[in-house]
Amino acid sequence: MTSAEILDAIRRWNELYGEPPTMADWDPYRARQVGQAWRVARYDQGGWPSARTVRNHFGRMSEAVAAAGLVPRRQGQHRPQPEAALDQGTLLHLAHLRAQREGQCTPMVLAAAVREVSRAHAASSNGDLKVALIDLAAAALSWARATEEEADGEALAG
Repeated sequence: MTSAEILDAIRRWNELYGEPPTMADWDPYRARQVGQAWRVARYDQGGWPSARTVRNHFGRMSEAVAAAGLVPRRQGQHRPQPEAALDQGTLLHLAHLRAQREGQCTPMVLAAAVREVSRAHAASSNGDLKVALIDLAAAALSWARATEEEADGEALAG
């Protein structure tokens, strides 16, 4: 599973359950140990990544949740705080950083982002559309930056 697939899974979980996942949500063994069978049932209902996979890619669940553009819960916090929601500018900045970390954008990546916006719009899924638009904006910013760096490199060489 790729980092992008993990981030998509975090966003889907958040849409489905109204809060980002915790390590206990994606670690059925831990959930069973503390007597939270309902967490195991939620985990088993989807094709969610394991807590270990998240740790391997991001180090901590809170890092992955933040990279997905969501507000991670503090340890012991059972519900996200509405007043801590990220604004659109912060979400775009996080998506742009993610796009940079995953490599430079290409026309193919940008085209895929446009197709994802179209798919989400056709499905009338406001949550998916919002995520797709932010990812498209981040891809466009990443491509613009790569194009600018390429032009600067050519100017120095010429």
